[in-house]
Amino acid sequence: MSFLYPLGFLGLLAIPLLILIYIIKNKYTEQVVTSTYLWTLSERFLKRKNPVNKITGIISLILQILTVIAISFAIAHPVFTMRAAAEDYCFVLDGSGSMNIENGGRTRLENGKARIRREINGAVEGSSYTIVYTGDYAAVVCEKTQDKSLALRALNEIEPCYTATDPADALKIVQAFFNETPSLKTFLYTDKAYDVTENVTIVNLSAREINYALANVDYTMKSGGAEVTGTAFSYESRANLTVEIYCDEEKTPVSSVRLEVEQLVGMPFTLSVGRTDFSALRVRIAERDALAADNEVVLYKPLADDSFRT
Repeated sequence: MSFLYPLGFLGLLAIPLLILIYIIKNKYTEQVVTSTYLWTLSERFLKRKNPVNKITGIISLILQILTVIAISFAIAHPVFTMRAAAEDYCFVLDGSGSMNIENGGRTRLENGKARIRREINGAVEGSSYTIVYTGDYAAVVCEKTQDKSLALRALNEIEPCYTATDPADALKIVQAFFNETPSLKTFLYTDKAYDVTENVTIVNLSAREINYALANVDYTMKSGGAEVTGTAFSYESRANLTVEIYCDEEKTPVSSVRLEVEQLVGMPFTLSVGRTDFSALRVRIAERDALAADNEVVLYKPLADDSFRT
């Protein structure tokens, strides 16, 4: 058994308050009667006839405490999970560009799909499956289906994207599903560090693979050549990187620079190309990493001899 809203048990704090009120309250009240003698005889008679009156206050207190416990328990919303029972699953798969980083010959995205596939195959028949993918935009690729083959087919059709994504939109979709089905078991497969989200299990697919990148790469033509600027990044650790420039399809760099790059701190660079007879400049990081797609940038020369206007 688990509880969807465990803060509901804060209502149990009312129990000590009830006990305190019971202890300090005045148990006697003034009564005006015609004869104190007759009242005393009546009181003795009542004590003989109604001995339960002695514990009436205690019984009332116990009933109040039980009422507080029952209300707190209801607010906490207990969920009883039967063994080998069907469940409702929601899988959120991060599709940002960093999920294309390879590890052991497979990308993080492929590893995430493999883990979701295992969850679906291992689930009890009658379970339902919802898959939300955060690629260029958040999309529900499969919603509350009990057909495993349909869910697996939708999962296999997911393609990687190469942009930065934010799972916030996907989690909004998931929250709507959760509001409809409070017992929904939700998993977020990602390579980023997120704070533990209520009702969502974070599955981190990052193995801290080495990843370098180039950003903001551009060039300007100068007298007798070109000047290339940009920024180099190292995401997982401090690194010494070599940035090289090639003209067109040449195999030998025309210029290079050695950079000491701190983790997650962009290192700007400037390189000069002492020639103008090129159609394109290829800027790349010489060192290999787990994601080659962001290690190279090609800059095309608009005024090259083989360019044309459309």
